[in-house]
Amino acid sequence: MWRGLLRRDVLSRLTAAIWRVRQKRQEWQTGLTILRATRTRGAPRLTRPRGRAATMTSDSKIVPTRRLAERYVVIAMAIAGIEMFGAGVWAWLAPRSFARAVDFPYHEHFLHDLGVFQIGIGVMLLVALVWRDARAVTLTGFLVANTLHALNHAYDRHLGGHTSDAYALGSLSLLTGAALVLRVRQLRRPAPREPHRGP
Repeated sequence: MWRGLLRRDVLSRLTAAIWRVRQKRQEWQTGLTILRATRTRGAPRLTRPRGRAATMTSDSKIVPTRRLAERYVVIAMAIAGIEMFGAGVWAWLAPRSFARAVDFPYHEHFLHDLGVFQIGIGVMLLVALVWRDARAVTLTGFLVANTLHALNHAYDRHLGGHTSDAYALGSLSLLTGAALVLRVRQLRRPAPREPHRGP
């Protein structure tokens, strides 16, 4: 008699264990389906390691790496922008000193041009730190470099070139300045959304 009771007890426990395993398996499959359907950045993701068990990882572990990368980008852009801007100002305002430092033949006008182009690159790098619009940043850098370039041709007219060079470059600066103003207005006033049209 006690053997029959023991069998019943074992069978009931075994049945309950099997039922719990099946329930956990269904819960796991349901959670996996929902996770795949609603996965977003920062949501935990399922990974399948080489072992038997699966583990859950989170994108939050990647956040420090992303922050470090962002800081590196900002620092690199700031250093490069400051160096380019400083070297450009040096070559523009003191071309003879700059030529001696870099040990290249001296030519006043070309060193002036070199300086203003470096200034433009530096301005673009520094402005990009606070302004994320590529068109506005590019227009700003080009406007600065080209305007100073026009001034170079006016100032160095006695060294060569043509009288019309400064006017041609100045006209290009006016064109670029107008484009920059329009771009800034576009950024401040986003385009209105088109009304939804039903089928």
